[in-house]
Amino acid sequence: MHSPTHAEITRRAEKLWQDYGRPAGRDEEIWLEAERTLTAASSKSPSQPLGEGHSAHALVEKASEQRKEALAPQRPTKSAPKAQPPETGKPLWSKPHSR
Repeated sequence: MHSPTHAEITRRAEKLWQDYGRPAGRDEEIWLEAERTLTAASSKSPSQPLGEGHSAHALVEKASEQRKEALAPQRPTKSAPKAQPPETGKPLWSKPHSR
């Protein structure tokens, strides 16, 4: 059984962090998840598929796509009427100001 190295865990954690949309404050949780997935992957023989890892990765990708869609700029359904430009050169007071 191979124990993952610090560098391997770092690379996996960074990939997970990017897949999750670079959240702040979840460093330890993501690090432990990366360590867990690498340890589980190393305990399986190379000929066995990583079923759990693949499904978890698919969920992460789906969540990432949903997050991108939710954060995408929304188009307004209604727009306000455009303001009329002020008329220039027209006096605001009809009577003369001085004599």
